[in-house]
Amino acid sequence: MATIRLSSLDLGGIAEYLKSGACKSVVVLTGAGVSTGAGIPDFRSPGGLYDSLRPELITATENQRSAMRSDPTWVVMKDMFFANQLPYMEVRRPFILGTQHQKWKATISHWFIRFLEEEQFLTRLFTQNIDGLDYQTDLTRELVCNVHGSLGRVSCEGCQEEMPLDDFCVQVRKNIKDIYNVDPDAPKESSNIPCPSCSRPLVKPSTVLFGSSLPRDFFVHCQQELPKADLLIVAGTSLVVAPANQVVQMVGQDCPRLIVNKEPVGAELGIRYGSSATRDVFAGDRSCDEVFLELIRLMGWEDKLRRIRDRLPEDSQALPAPTAASGSEESDSEESEDSESSSQRKKKSKKKDKKKSKKSKKDKKRKRSRSSRRKGGSSSGSERSKSSGRCNISSSRSRSKSQKKEGGESSSSAQPSGTSDLQKQIEEAKREVLEQLENIKKLEPKDVRMKEWRSCLRSWHPDKNPEKVQVATEVFQFLQKGKLLLDL
Repeated sequence: MATIRLSSLDLGGIAEYLKSGACKSVVVLTGAGVSTGAGIPDFRSPGGLYDSLRPELITATENQRSAMRSDPTWVVMKDMFFANQLPYMEVRRPFILGTQHQKWKATISHWFIRFLEEEQFLTRLFTQNIDGLDYQTDLTRELVCNVHGSLGRVSCEGCQEEMPLDDFCVQVRKNIKDIYNVDPDAPKESSNIPCPSCSRPLVKPSTVLFGSSLPRDFFVHCQQELPKADLLIVAGTSLVVAPANQVVQMVGQDCPRLIVNKEPVGAELGIRYGSSATRDVFAGDRSCDEVFLELIRLMGWEDKLRRIRDRLPEDSQALPAPTAASGSEESDSEESEDSESSSQRKKKSKKKDKKKSKKSKKDKKRKRSRSSRRKGGSSSGSERSKSSGRCNISSSRSRSKSQKKEGGESSSSAQPSGTSDLQKQIEEAKREVLEQLENIKKLEPKDVRMKEWRSCLRSWHPDKNPEKVQVATEVFQFLQKGKLLLDL
C-alpha cells in the first residue's frame, strides 16, 4: 500500500513536505503555460498558437492548408516540413528572431525552478518548451532536458550539420514573409533557406518535429531518475503529447504530484482529482506564476524573488509583491542612515529591535498554534486554503460536514434517508450534465467542443462547490469520463 507523504492535498501540504527534510529529489515537467507570463502564447488554449493559426496566409498548397485547418499541429509535422519548409518557418518567424534578441524574459515560474536548484531540491527539469527561457535564470544546463529541442540552436534535418543562429536569422529576415504583419521590412513572399552544407531546404531551429524521435537523454533520465523522485511538479502542460506525458506514470506510486495548470489534466493518465485523490494536488484555476508566487511565500523565499524582480517580465512584476521581511526593512532604512545623527540611529535601532522581538514572538505563537492544530487532528492546509483559495479536498469535506451539523442534520450512517437524498441529487446532476454533453457533442469544430467541456468541468470542480462537495466530486469524475463521448 502506498505511503501518504503529504499532510494535506494543497500547496500548504507541498510546502510543508519540502521543508520537512523528507523531500530530497524534485522533478519538474513544464509546458508552454510557464512562459505565457513572458508574452509567449501557448499552443492549445483559446488565443494560443494553434487557436489563432490562419492557414490561408501560409505559403502552402491547398491540400496542405486543408490539413492545417483540420489539425493545426500539421505545421510542425515532420512530413509537412520535408515536403514544404515554409509553413514551419512562417509560423515560427517572430519566435526565432525574438529568441536571437532575448525579447522575452524568464517568468516567476522559471525562477521558482531556479530556487529549487539553489536549495538543492532539483534533480531534473524536463521542459517541452523550445524558448530557452530556463537558461536566463542561470539554471545549471546539465539539469535541463529539452524534450522538444530549442530555438536557440539551428541544424539541418537532412545532414544534421549545425548553422550559426545569427547567420540563420539573417536568412530568416531576408527570405521568410511575416504572416503576423508586424515587420514592415519582411519580404512579401517567402523563399526556401538552403542548408549551407547539403543545400537542401531542411535547415531550421533544432526543435523536435511531430513524428521525429525524442532525444535519447530523455529516456535515460526518465528511467534513472523518475522512480527515485520524492515530488513531481507538472506545470503549464495539457499532458496530451506523448511520450513526454508518460513522466507522470513513471514516478513511484507514493510520489506526490503537483498539477499547476488552469484546468485539471491527465485524468486518463491516472491523475486523480476530488475525493479520489490520495497524492495528487491540483493548484486550482490560476496561472503558473500565481501558483509559484504563493509557493515562494510559503517556502519563505521572498528575498530570493526580490533580488531578481527587475529581471522579470512586466506581467510577472505586476503580481502582488511579497511582503517585506524585517531584513529588507533594515536594508531600506540603512541607505539613508549615513546622513543622520547618532541619536537618530540609536532610536531607529531600538525600533528595529522591538520589531524583531515582536516578530520573534509572533513566529513562536504561530509555531505553537500549528503544533496544537496537528495534535488536535485539524488540517493546517485547511486554514491556508481559506486565505489563498487553492484546492483542498480534505478541508472542503470537513466544511461540508460541519455545515450539515449546524443545519441540524445527522450523519448519513445514522439517517439512511440522508444518503438516499444525496444519491438523488447526484443522479439528477448527472442527468443534467449528460444533457449538456449531448448538446456539446453537436458542436463543431473539435476545439469548440473542448472549450465547452472544459468550462463545464471547471464549474463542477469540488473546490468551486463547497456547499455540495460530494455531489460535485461525483459529477466532476463523471464529466472526465464524458470526454470520450465528445471524441476529444
